[in-house]
Amino acid sequence: QRGSCRTQGGGSGTFEEASWLKTEADCKARCAGDHHCTAVEFALIGGYTRCEIHKLPVTHTFPLPGFDCFVKGSGQRQRGSAGGGAMAAVAVAVPPPPPPPTLL
Repeated sequence: QRGSCRTQGGGSGTFEEASWLKTEADCKARCAGDHHCTAVEFALIGGYTRCEIHKLPVTHTFPLPGFDCFVKGSGQRQRGSAGGGAMAAVAVAVPPPPPPPTLL
């Protein structure tokens, strides 16, 4: 799913940044080999790449251009993911924020 990974509470959760991994495939492979990994977030912005290995359950994404979030263990292939420990894009988007309070 397009956007950055978010936990149930709306935060980023606990993750390890693997800045040495320069491709989405390498980021996913790192997660597949880590039994604590629940999801990966990969960003490609200009020439900069970012790989986050998430350790807490990811429930939704926050819309953010250039970022993609993939959940481990869904059994589905998505966006070029290969075999075992397949990853799929998170399907739930963040709801819009509540309206501001009304002034009396």
